[in-house]
Amino acid sequence: MLERINFMLGFLPWILFASIAGNTMHSLRIAIVVCLVTVLVFGFRHLKKGFILTWGTLLFFIINLIMIVFLQDAWVARHIAVLANGSLAAIAWFSLLAGRPFTLQYAREHVPEELWKSPKFIHKNRVITAVWGSVFLFSTATSFIRVHYNAPRTWIYQVLAIIVIQGGIAFTIWYPKREKGGSKAKLSNDFNM
Repeated sequence: MLERINFMLGFLPWILFASIAGNTMHSLRIAIVVCLVTVLVFGFRHLKKGFILTWGTLLFFIINLIMIVFLQDAWVARHIAVLANGSLAAIAWFSLLAGRPFTLQYAREHVPEELWKSPKFIHKNRVITAVWGSVFLFSTATSFIRVHYNAPRTWIYQVLAIIVIQGGIAFTIWYPKREKGGSKAKLSNDFNM
C-alpha cells in the first residue's frame, strides 16, 4: 500500500494541475505556482535521490512559471494540456530509452537491494513504464485533437483520458501480481519479483 501511495505522490503535482488549471490565465497561473510548491515540498526527498519523474515535473513547472506567469505566453497557455501530457510521455519514454525506467526508482524503495539488478524485476518495470508512456501519448493525442480541431463535446475526451489513466493505474497494480504468479511471498507486490 505504501508503495502505491509513494508512486502516486510522484503524480500529485500533475493531478493538482489537472484539477486547478481551469480555463483562464489566472487559474492557470495559480495552478502552476501551487504545483511548483507541491513538487518542492512533497518531492524534495525524490529530488535529492534524482528521481526522473520528479525532476521532469520540476522542470515542466519552472518552464511554465517563466512562460505563463512571467511572460504570459498565450500560445503556451492554449496548448498547456498538450504540453503537460507530452512532457509526461517524454519523461516516461526518455527514462525507458535511457535504461532507467522511472518506475524502477519507486520500486527500489520497497524491495530488497539484492533484487534491484534482477532481469525479471527490471523487465517488469520496463513494461510498466512503457504502459505509462503509452497512456501519456494517448492523453497527448486527445489533448492535441481537442485544441487543434476545436473538437465538440470536449467532455468525451476528458472521460477517455480518465479511463485510460485509470487503466494505467489498474495495470500497475495488476501486472506485478500476475507476473508473480499469485505467490504470497512477503515481498511487496508492487513492481518487484
